[in-house]
Amino acid sequence: MASSSTSWNRTGAASWADVPLLTSATETRRALQRLSDDPLSEEFVSQLLDGKLPPTDHGAGAALLMKLLLNYRLPPEQFINYRGAYQEPANRPYATPEHIPILKLRAPVVSDAFLDSVFARMRDVELTNRTLGEIDKESQLVHWMSAVTIEVARYFEGAMRNEAERSLRGEISRGQVEFVWVAFRMCVVVVMEMKKKGFETSNHAQLMGELEAAAFSNVINRTSVDTVLGLMANKDGWIFMSYDTRANTFKMSETLLVDKRDPQNKVRNRAFAIRLMWSMFLDGYCNAVTAMQKRSLATCLQLEGDLENPAVLLQESKRRKFEEDSDAKRKSDLAERRASADKWHNVAMLAFQSKQCALSATNADGFENALRLLHESISKIPEFYVKPIDIHEQWTAHQAGASSIPFEL
Repeated sequence: MASSSTSWNRTGAASWADVPLLTSATETRRALQRLSDDPLSEEFVSQLLDGKLPPTDHGAGAALLMKLLLNYRLPPEQFINYRGAYQEPANRPYATPEHIPILKLRAPVVSDAFLDSVFARMRDVELTNRTLGEIDKESQLVHWMSAVTIEVARYFEGAMRNEAERSLRGEISRGQVEFVWVAFRMCVVVVMEMKKKGFETSNHAQLMGELEAAAFSNVINRTSVDTVLGLMANKDGWIFMSYDTRANTFKMSETLLVDKRDPQNKVRNRAFAIRLMWSMFLDGYCNAVTAMQKRSLATCLQLEGDLENPAVLLQESKRRKFEEDSDAKRKSDLAERRASADKWHNVAMLAFQSKQCALSATNADGFENALRLLHESISKIPEFYVKPIDIHEQWTAHQAGASSIPFEL
């Protein structure tokens, strides 16, 4: 059996275009031998490429194919064919949902104002749609969930974007998701297609597939986060799940009830669910910031020539061939990279201070302090990040006669 080590490295190419392209089965076989930590038998390689590995070797096969993607270019359809053979088995390392390790949920304290804003959105959508308990169509549940997630996400001031029903390499993941929350072009939170009835075993497997597909989507786009988070919901309850992309392991929470006919329990359960969603989005933001910090630092160190292995720049697809540049240009680029690395360090430091503050908060003041640190972190994101135009600010400025955009109503 092949080693399933996750120390993936790209060959030291200066740009993605310089990464070797595998155009034949022979080249692919040789590449797999080079990438494996242990010698591979011809039988194993043949079974891997034919999609006929025994179940005990599916994990090793998936890891090798991931290495192959990171180190070499493959025709997309070729990679999809290889990966598709192991998608479902790789997503079912546990016999039943009860065997999936428990995800311990954290529900940080939030302010009454925060809860009030989300409950107000719930009220609005139930006035124009249906109450959660009355919903009888999945589209209505999607509408309800959209209102809640957007209200929580807006506290991230545009750093978290919803790419609704984004295709997570649909050829790889056979399912459909309703929401994919993206930070810095990385999928960090996935909300799976809603089921208006109770959860089934196949639903859990599908969510696992969606999270893995999100991780693959990140890698294909030369980005990566250590953990992708997911939420599966029906009208009665929510299930949270996490996917550790390094260890290729999942954790899943118990079902959280969000709708009860008893009004007192309903309010309590929904408030708890809102706090969990706030925690999930904050984790997703911190995961994305960490990935950007690592990438920026790795790029900087590479330019300084301090790394023996130049392959650490897994995501740097547009890096120049600095050995061909002038010394002055190299120094200028290095100074620019150092400045960017410093900025991402500050963004990450504030993000994790916000997370630490949120988890230790015991009252509304603690939550507000966490929110302040989060917004400070977002405000320091480097220039490439463009904050969306705030139409409300423009309207306020127009009312005050201070708008820089001339328009009449």
